[in-house]
Amino acid sequence: MSLYGYAGKILRVNLTEEKFFDEPLDQGVLTRFIGGAGLGAKYLYQDHPANVAWSDPDNEIIFANGPFSNTALGGSGTISVTAKGPMTNLAGSSQGNGYMGAFLKSCEYDGLIVKGKA
Repeated sequence: MSLYGYAGKILRVNLTEEKFFDEPLDQGVLTRFIGGAGLGAKYLYQDHPANVAWSDPDNEIIFANGPFSNTALGGSGTISVTAKGPMTNLAGSSQGNGYMGAFLKSCEYDGLIVKGKA
C-alpha cells in the first residue's frame, strides 16, 4: 500500500508521563484529512474534550506536515501548528516555513503531537 508522500506515522509525546510512542496512520485518514492543516484539525477535534482550555496541560500542540514536505518542490518546508488558542479558547492553526517540516519528514514522521507539562 502506498501512502503517496506520507511517512505513515505520528510521534506522540506526553511530557507529564515522560512517555512517547509512534501512532500509525492509515490511508483512509490521509485521504480524508489532507496536509498538515487537515491532520492538525483531525487530531485537535478527535483528542480534545470541550472543557480543555488553552492553558491546560491536556491541550495538545500539533505539528504536522503534508505529502510534499522534504521534496524539491518550492515551499515544501511548510509545517502547520494547531492547538486551542489563548485569545478565543477555540481551534487555531498557523503555518510556518523553514526546515522543521522537512526534518520531521526525514525522520519519517508526518506529525508531532506534544501534550502535558514538564
